[in-house]
Amino acid sequence: MFYNVETEMQYMKNCVIHYFSGTGNTQRAAGILFEQLNKPGIGKCALNNIEQNSSVPLDSHAIHIFMFPVYAGAAPAIMVHYLMNLPSVQGGSAAIIAITGRTEHRHGDPMQALDQASRILARKGFQVQLTDAVEAVANFGQFLNPPTPEAQQQILREADARIREIAEQIRQQQTSIRISAIWIKYAAWCLWAIYTVLARRVLGKLYVADQACTGCGQCAHFCPAAAIRLFHGVPRWNFQCEGCQRCMNICPTHAIQVSFLRLFVMLMTTVLFPIAVFIHFLALHGIVLSLFFTVLTTIGVVVCADVVVFLLELIPAMRYLTTASHTRRYRRYLAPDFLKTLARTHRDSRNSLDNSSRGY
Repeated sequence: MFYNVETEMQYMKNCVIHYFSGTGNTQRAAGILFEQLNKPGIGKCALNNIEQNSSVPLDSHAIHIFMFPVYAGAAPAIMVHYLMNLPSVQGGSAAIIAITGRTEHRHGDPMQALDQASRILARKGFQVQLTDAVEAVANFGQFLNPPTPEAQQQILREADARIREIAEQIRQQQTSIRISAIWIKYAAWCLWAIYTVLARRVLGKLYVADQACTGCGQCAHFCPAAAIRLFHGVPRWNFQCEGCQRCMNICPTHAIQVSFLRLFVMLMTTVLFPIAVFIHFLALHGIVLSLFFTVLTTIGVVVCADVVVFLLELIPAMRYLTTASHTRRYRRYLAPDFLKTLARTHRDSRNSLDNSSRGY
């Protein structure tokens, strides 16, 4: 490919990085990419945290870079919603960078996340020129203990170096599309469908705040899905959980755990109960009506079971049972400086909204 400095300068004159970050890995990568593309003599770049609902004029930027963590082999629901609601463009350039989770013994894989985002952007009129993935610290803390601090540092060093390589590819306008195996894409699509419709919503219902909770409300304040409310000083999760693991890791007293009781109840009401109900109705009403009755009764049973368990959690004598958990011995992980940056971003967003409401 013919490389021309003047063309590069025009290409990089305006770029914007749209990102979502659950516990800081993507924000860290976006920050490094921003620094690399915003150097004097290279170009001008902007950061757009999609949690802030800020409006970015697409036509005024030469290239748009979309960055997000991979949840269940796909882009997070909040990022998919953001991409689906972008206005159409004519020939805008785009790059997609997925952040996968890595442990001491297991590497991450973007699965269908890059293809999923590429398809949405293509329908919006973007020309996707680069798709790639970067391995960062795995943080599915509900069921996996995050890597040791030593392993975290090694993973972050390698992730930082990889994002700088990708920044150079973008700066030089290289076309590079990462391809996943067909069977991985289809398997991941099925996983994503189950996760988006059901699993991520159930994940929030597994949480409980144990006796260490001070009722500070930090989990609710920083939840990107507004899925947490305080009820008599006790956090309560609704069914809009993103599955980002932020609340569990951001809690200053490490009070948020996965409840054994809730895990058992949700397993019974969302898996075993629907199977039994469907089999029962199938012999009487056929497939369509059986599915309808199964969905209807399952929703009712899940909601009622959730209320009963929450009421039990409010009884001091039952706290030992309702807060029993395997996650107390798990480490917690936030990318370095994530909480500080998150607090500043939320403060700036709140000030902007206040000024807007006053007509400034």
